[in-house]
Amino acid sequence: MDPLTITVHTDVDQRSAEWHHSYRAGRVGGSEAKIVVSGKTGNETAAKRDLRTIKALEQCGIQQPVQSYMSADMQRGVEREAGARAGFEFLTGCMVDEVGYVSCNSISAGCSPDGLIGEMLDEKISGVLEIKCPRPANHWKSIRLGAKGLAGIPTIHHPQILHTLAITGRECLAFCSYAPEMGIELELYIRYVFACDLDVKERINKYMVTLTRFLEEIDKEAEEIKLAIKGINSPPVQPQKEKICLT
Repeated sequence: MDPLTITVHTDVDQRSAEWHHSYRAGRVGGSEAKIVVSGKTGNETAAKRDLRTIKALEQCGIQQPVQSYMSADMQRGVEREAGARAGFEFLTGCMVDEVGYVSCNSISAGCSPDGLIGEMLDEKISGVLEIKCPRPANHWKSIRLGAKGLAGIPTIHHPQILHTLAITGRECLAFCSYAPEMGIELELYIRYVFACDLDVKERINKYMVTLTRFLEEIDKEAEEIKLAIKGINSPPVQPQKEKICLT
Protein backbone atom coordinates (compact mmCIF):
# COMPACT_ATOMS: atom_id res chain seq x y z
CA MET A 1 0.00 0.00 0.00
CA ASP A 2 1.37 3.41 -0.96
CA PRO A 3 1.68 5.90 1.93
CA LEU A 4 -1.27 8.25 2.35
CA THR A 5 -0.76 12.01 2.44
CA ILE A 6 -2.01 13.41 5.72
CA THR A 7 -2.47 16.64 7.66
CA VAL A 8 -1.73 16.69 11.39
CA HIS A 9 -3.95 19.13 13.29
CA THR A 10 -2.59 20.38 16.61
CA ASP A 11 -4.89 23.39 16.98
CA VAL A 12 -8.01 21.50 18.08
CA ASP A 13 -8.90 19.71 21.30
CA GLN A 14 -10.10 16.14 21.08
CA ARG A 15 -13.75 15.64 22.03
CA SER A 16 -14.53 19.36 21.50
CA ALA A 17 -17.46 20.48 19.36
CA GLU A 18 -15.04 21.78 16.71
CA TRP A 19 -13.25 18.41 16.67
CA HIS A 20 -16.56 16.64 16.08
CA HIS A 21 -18.00 18.97 13.45
CA SER A 22 -14.98 20.37 11.60
CA TYR A 23 -12.56 17.45 11.60
CA ARG A 24 -14.28 14.09 12.22
CA ALA A 25 -17.49 14.84 10.34
CA GLY A 26 -17.79 12.76 7.16
CA ARG A 27 -14.59 10.84 7.92
CA VAL A 28 -14.21 7.30 9.23
CA GLY A 29 -12.04 7.31 12.35
CA GLY A 30 -10.02 4.73 14.22
CA SER A 31 -12.65 4.05 16.86
CA GLU A 32 -15.07 3.17 14.03
CA ALA A 33 -12.72 0.68 12.35
CA LYS A 34 -14.28 -2.28 14.17
CA ILE A 35 -17.64 -1.32 12.64
CA VAL A 36 -16.09 -1.13 9.16
CA VAL A 37 -14.94 -4.75 9.40
CA SER A 38 -18.09 -6.02 11.15
CA GLY A 39 -20.52 -8.45 9.55
CA LYS A 40 -20.10 -10.81 6.65
CA THR A 41 -20.71 -10.39 2.93
CA GLY A 42 -24.44 -10.00 2.37
CA ASN A 43 -25.14 -9.70 6.11
CA GLU A 44 -24.53 -6.07 7.06
CA THR A 45 -24.66 -5.13 10.73
CA ALA A 46 -26.98 -2.40 11.95
CA ALA A 47 -23.98 -0.47 13.30
CA LYS A 48 -22.32 -0.45 9.87
CA ARG A 49 -25.52 0.65 8.15
CA ASP A 50 -26.00 3.45 10.69
CA LEU A 51 -22.37 4.60 10.37
CA ARG A 52 -22.63 4.75 6.57
CA THR A 53 -25.76 6.91 6.70
CA ILE A 54 -24.35 9.23 9.39
CA LYS A 55 -21.13 9.80 7.44
CA ALA A 56 -23.08 10.33 4.22
CA LEU A 57 -25.30 12.93 5.92
CA GLU A 58 -22.23 14.70 7.28
CA GLN A 59 -20.68 14.76 3.81
CA CYS A 60 -23.85 16.51 2.65
CA GLY A 61 -23.31 19.20 5.29
CA ILE A 62 -26.03 17.93 7.62
CA GLN A 63 -24.54 18.33 11.07
CA GLN A 64 -25.14 15.48 13.49
CA PRO A 65 -25.62 15.99 17.24
CA VAL A 66 -22.62 15.31 19.45
CA GLN A 67 -23.18 12.26 21.63
CA SER A 68 -23.08 13.58 25.19
CA TYR A 69 -23.47 10.19 26.91
CA MET A 70 -20.27 8.88 28.45
CA SER A 71 -20.14 5.47 30.11
CA ALA A 72 -18.09 4.79 33.21
CA ASP A 73 -15.46 3.05 31.07
CA MET A 74 -15.24 6.03 28.71
CA GLN A 75 -15.01 8.48 31.62
CA ARG A 76 -12.22 6.44 33.19
CA GLY A 77 -10.30 6.55 29.92
CA VAL A 78 -10.58 10.33 29.67
CA GLU A 79 -9.54 10.89 33.28
CA ARG A 80 -6.55 8.55 33.15
CA GLU A 81 -5.17 9.28 29.68
CA ALA A 82 -2.71 11.95 30.85
CA GLY A 83 -1.37 9.68 33.59
CA ALA A 84 -0.92 6.85 31.12
CA ARG A 85 0.93 9.11 28.68
CA ALA A 86 3.23 10.39 31.43
CA GLY A 87 3.90 6.84 32.60
CA PHE A 88 4.73 5.76 29.06
CA GLU A 89 7.17 8.65 28.63
CA PHE A 90 8.86 7.90 31.95
CA LEU A 91 9.17 4.18 31.31
CA THR A 92 10.34 4.38 27.69
CA GLY A 93 12.13 7.72 27.56
CA CYS A 94 10.09 8.65 24.46
CA MET A 95 8.59 12.12 24.18
CA VAL A 96 4.98 12.13 23.05
CA ASP A 97 3.47 15.02 21.08
CA GLU A 98 -0.26 15.43 21.62
CA VAL A 99 -2.36 16.09 18.51
CA GLY A 100 -6.01 16.86 17.90
CA TYR A 101 -6.65 15.01 14.68
CA VAL A 102 -4.88 13.41 11.72
CA SER A 103 -6.83 13.74 8.46
CA CYS A 104 -6.10 11.92 5.23
CA ASN A 105 -5.95 14.16 2.17
CA SER A 106 -6.95 11.53 -0.40
CA ILE A 107 -9.75 9.57 1.29
CA SER A 108 -12.47 10.44 3.80
CA ALA A 109 -10.72 8.95 6.80
CA GLY A 110 -8.68 10.07 9.77
CA CYS A 111 -7.82 9.25 13.35
CA SER A 112 -7.26 10.83 16.75
CA PRO A 113 -4.14 9.16 18.17
CA ASP A 114 -3.17 9.63 21.80
CA GLY A 115 0.15 11.00 20.63
CA LEU A 116 2.80 10.98 17.93
CA ILE A 117 6.38 10.00 18.70
CA GLY A 118 9.23 11.41 16.61
CA GLU A 119 11.77 8.78 17.57
CA MET A 120 11.24 5.59 19.54
CA LEU A 121 13.16 2.47 20.48
CA ASP A 122 16.81 2.02 19.57
CA GLU A 123 16.02 2.12 15.84
CA LYS A 124 14.84 5.77 16.12
CA ILE A 125 11.70 5.01 14.15
CA SER A 126 8.53 7.10 13.96
CA GLY A 127 5.75 6.03 16.26
CA VAL A 128 2.16 6.59 17.29
CA LEU A 129 0.68 5.98 20.74
CA GLU A 130 -2.63 4.24 21.47
CA ILE A 131 -3.73 4.32 25.12
CA LYS A 132 -6.37 2.14 26.73
CA CYS A 133 -7.47 2.39 30.35
CA PRO A 134 -9.42 -0.82 30.94
CA ARG A 135 -10.83 -2.39 34.05
CA PRO A 136 -8.24 -4.33 36.05
CA ALA A 137 -9.61 -7.70 34.88
CA ASN A 138 -9.24 -6.74 31.22
CA HIS A 139 -5.78 -5.26 31.82
CA TRP A 140 -4.74 -8.53 33.49
CA LYS A 141 -6.21 -10.44 30.54
CA SER A 142 -3.88 -8.52 28.21
CA ILE A 143 -0.85 -9.26 30.38
CA ARG A 144 -1.73 -12.96 30.46
CA LEU A 145 -1.62 -13.11 26.65
CA GLY A 146 2.14 -13.18 27.13
CA ALA A 147 2.97 -12.45 23.50
CA LYS A 148 4.65 -9.74 21.45
CA GLY A 149 3.12 -7.53 18.76
CA LEU A 150 -0.53 -7.86 17.79
CA ALA A 151 -0.72 -11.28 19.44
CA GLY A 152 -0.16 -9.59 22.79
CA ILE A 153 -3.09 -7.20 22.31
CA PRO A 154 -6.79 -8.12 22.67
CA THR A 155 -8.33 -8.67 19.22
CA ILE A 156 -11.06 -6.09 19.87
CA HIS A 157 -8.39 -3.40 19.40
CA HIS A 158 -6.83 -4.80 16.21
CA PRO A 159 -9.00 -2.91 13.66
CA GLN A 160 -8.23 0.43 15.32
CA ILE A 161 -4.52 -0.37 15.41
CA LEU A 162 -4.46 -1.29 11.71
CA HIS A 163 -6.46 1.84 10.86
CA THR A 164 -4.15 4.11 12.85
CA LEU A 165 -0.99 2.66 11.31
CA ALA A 166 -2.46 2.96 7.81
CA ILE A 167 -3.65 6.56 8.21
CA THR A 168 -0.65 7.99 10.07
CA GLY A 169 1.96 6.08 8.05
CA ARG A 170 3.99 5.61 11.23
CA GLU A 171 6.48 2.78 11.40
CA CYS A 172 5.41 1.54 14.83
CA LEU A 173 2.37 1.74 17.09
CA ALA A 174 2.92 1.60 20.85
CA PHE A 175 -0.11 0.06 22.57
CA CYS A 176 -0.26 1.17 26.20
CA SER A 177 -2.76 -0.35 28.64
CA TYR A 178 -2.96 1.48 31.97
CA ALA A 179 -4.66 0.31 35.17
CA PRO A 180 -3.23 1.86 38.37
CA GLU A 181 -5.27 -0.60 40.45
CA MET A 182 -2.75 -3.26 39.42
CA GLY A 183 0.05 -1.67 41.42
CA ILE A 184 3.22 0.08 40.31
CA GLU A 185 4.81 -3.05 38.81
CA LEU A 186 1.86 -4.02 36.61
CA GLU A 187 -0.08 -0.80 35.98
CA LEU A 188 1.49 -0.24 32.55
CA TYR A 189 1.43 -2.87 29.81
CA ILE A 190 3.15 -1.88 26.55
CA ARG A 191 3.30 -3.75 23.27
CA TYR A 192 4.76 -2.60 19.95
CA VAL A 193 3.24 -3.28 16.53
CA PHE A 194 5.57 -2.73 13.58
CA ALA A 195 4.06 -1.78 10.22
CA CYS A 196 6.89 -3.57 8.40
CA ASP A 197 6.01 -6.92 9.97
CA LEU A 198 4.81 -9.13 7.09
CA ASP A 199 1.64 -10.25 8.89
CA VAL A 200 0.81 -6.71 9.99
CA LYS A 201 1.48 -5.32 6.50
CA GLU A 202 -0.82 -7.93 4.97
CA ARG A 203 -3.55 -7.18 7.49
CA ILE A 204 -3.24 -3.44 6.90
CA ASN A 205 -3.62 -3.95 3.14
CA LYS A 206 -6.64 -6.18 3.66
CA TYR A 207 -8.20 -3.65 6.02
CA MET A 208 -7.63 -0.82 3.54
CA VAL A 209 -9.47 -2.76 0.82
CA THR A 210 -12.45 -3.10 3.16
CA LEU A 211 -12.25 0.56 4.21
CA THR A 212 -12.02 1.79 0.60
CA ARG A 213 -15.09 -0.24 -0.35
CA PHE A 214 -17.00 1.19 2.62
CA LEU A 215 -15.97 4.75 1.74
CA GLU A 216 -17.29 4.20 -1.80
CA GLU A 217 -20.61 3.10 -0.30
CA ILE A 218 -20.68 6.29 1.79
CA ASP A 219 -20.00 8.45 -1.29
CA LYS A 220 -22.79 6.70 -3.20
CA GLU A 221 -25.27 7.18 -0.35
CA ALA A 222 -24.25 10.86 -0.05
CA GLU A 223 -25.08 11.39 -3.73
CA GLU A 224 -28.45 9.71 -3.24
CA ILE A 225 -29.17 11.98 -0.27
CA LYS A 226 -28.28 15.08 -2.31
CA LEU A 227 -30.69 14.00 -5.06
CA ALA A 228 -33.40 13.33 -2.50
CA ILE A 229 -32.91 16.78 -0.98
CA LYS A 230 -33.38 18.37 -4.39
CA GLY A 231 -36.42 16.38 -5.36
CA ILE A 232 -38.39 15.46 -2.27
CA ASN A 233 -40.28 18.74 -1.93
CA SER A 234 -40.19 19.97 -5.50
CA PRO A 235 -43.56 21.12 -6.86
CA PRO A 236 -45.55 18.44 -8.59
CA VAL A 237 -45.67 18.38 -12.35
CA GLN A 238 -49.13 19.24 -13.58
CA PRO A 239 -50.52 16.57 -15.89
CA GLN A 240 -51.37 17.82 -19.32
CA LYS A 241 -55.05 18.11 -20.02
CA GLU A 242 -56.37 15.83 -22.68
CA LYS A 243 -57.25 17.77 -25.80
CA ILE A 244 -60.78 17.20 -27.07
CA CYS A 245 -61.11 17.40 -30.80
CA LEU A 246 -64.49 18.67 -32.05
CA THR A 247 -65.50 17.41 -35.46
